[in-house]
Amino acid sequence: MMYRIIVLAIFLMYDWSVYAHDSAVRIGLFYDVPVSSLVISFPTGGYVVYGGLADSLVISGGGTLYATLFDQKIWVRNKTTLLGTYQQIRIMSLVDTSYVRLRTVDPMGKMAEYQGHIYIDSWQGYLRIVNELDEDRYVASVAEAEGGSGAPLEFLKTQCIISRTFYYRHGNQHIAEGFFVCDGTHCQAYKGKNTNARVLTEAARETDGLVIFDQHGTLIEAAFHSNSGGEIQGSESLWLHGMPYLSSRKDPWSEGGPNYRWESRISLLEWTNYLQNSGFDISRNNLNALIFKQPSRRSFYVVGSDSVSFRQIREDFGLRSSFFDVEIENGMVVLRGRGYGHGIGLSQEGGIEMAKRGFWFTDIIQYYYPGVTIERFLSR
Repeated sequence: MMYRIIVLAIFLMYDWSVYAHDSAVRIGLFYDVPVSSLVISFPTGGYVVYGGLADSLVISGGGTLYATLFDQKIWVRNKTTLLGTYQQIRIMSLVDTSYVRLRTVDPMGKMAEYQGHIYIDSWQGYLRIVNELDEDRYVASVAEAEGGSGAPLEFLKTQCIISRTFYYRHGNQHIAEGFFVCDGTHCQAYKGKNTNARVLTEAARETDGLVIFDQHGTLIEAAFHSNSGGEIQGSESLWLHGMPYLSSRKDPWSEGGPNYRWESRISLLEWTNYLQNSGFDISRNNLNALIFKQPSRRSFYVVGSDSVSFRQIREDFGLRSSFFDVEIENGMVVLRGRGYGHGIGLSQEGGIEMAKRGFWFTDIIQYYYPGVTIERFLSR
């Protein structure tokens, strides 16, 4: 009983209309899903659910709550009893190792586990769900979601620095919505609690505060992709202007990686129809004219005086990359490609290979972002 009183007293000392600490990261959860009902489970306990000036409940391990938005209020109940209706509920972590499990009911199908605090209120007719946690944990989670957890430590450090750089550069785009970043690819993929917490926590903490600056002292656009196909593409091929640290060059570290080569087959009729719809005059060309080799990256597939960008072909056919040859075999068009992704910036498979060969995270970053500096960001 005394423990519960102390916890409540601490809550009443703070203005909970703002978040607990300025250095925390605030992530909008289930951003692309209009959630109106949610199951909240506490596998480890160590949480207080706070719903009003006089309503708080210390949750032990195994507890479950149900939150449903109705008439602009959040109805909170356990399995048998309505506990109250609130404008906002705050799920506050008391123990560093605790985590909470969230599962959407309306709509069904989304579930993830989160550390730190959870804030839930009504926003534009749905539940707004925000996770607040310290920066290193956020960076570690993003590094796992974007780069996996089984990679060498030096690569995970690289991914953490890239994730932190992205966050510092773009981390205010959702301020008007009540959080810094969302959990979708619109910002950075964030899936909550790490599955390989030890090594990812180590990678985040050993690079604490480190970000990447260009030669002018500006945070870089830390672009990355899965595999370059052996050749990095310059940013000018995708964006309006080029950046010196996102320049084109050879990338031997990506050769032989899992996503280094791929193949896609398309019927000749579908291919010629596609080209005609793209403005090609196919009637004046024989089949051999459709063959195109791309020994190094090119921007356009050209047949005679007609052309279409490889980027457009990739988008229209859902291909792994825009780095491919066009061949014809047995009445089929065969696209033999290299790489996975846009090919700009860090090749993750190349970075992993460098880490396996004994290179440090500084070497990996300097190779894929030439001319940059790695420094500690002192304040947001």
